[in-house]
Amino acid sequence: MRIIIDGDACPKGVRTICEETAVSYKIPLLMVADTSHDLEGDDDCEVIRVDQGRDASDYKIAGMAEPQDIIITHDYGLAALVLEKVTAVLSPSGFVYSTANIDELLYQRFLNQKQRQAGHAAKIKKRTPEDDAVFKRMLMTFVAPVELIQE
Repeated sequence: MRIIIDGDACPKGVRTICEETAVSYKIPLLMVADTSHDLEGDDDCEVIRVDQGRDASDYKIAGMAEPQDIIITHDYGLAALVLEKVTAVLSPSGFVYSTANIDELLYQRFLNQKQRQAGHAAKIKKRTPEDDAVFKRMLMTFVAPVELIQE
């Protein structure tokens, strides 16, 4: 099992939670981002850099994803690409992408793009400590059972 983060838009709190979880459960943690992002790797998190370009990070993650991986992303397109390849795909808010909801999410993304093109910008809610708690709880639902199986 590995935790792979789409680093192009990952909140700092989510990265911290993933690092703490990876260390506690001895799970490799990887963050994939294009070269425009100033991310530092360390002993707890390997940063994989890709060239700048539309969806370059997404294609890298999709290509390296394995069945026991957990993918963290805001990107519905990436979620759709890896959904059936991996154990779980989570958003930084703790939302679990599934085959039951991905089509609707992709359609909603399309509608939102049309709204933005028409000049209607949606407000983005500021992240709260409660958001971090929800994310951590959902991440643990996928990490903790695997640890029990491996023991």
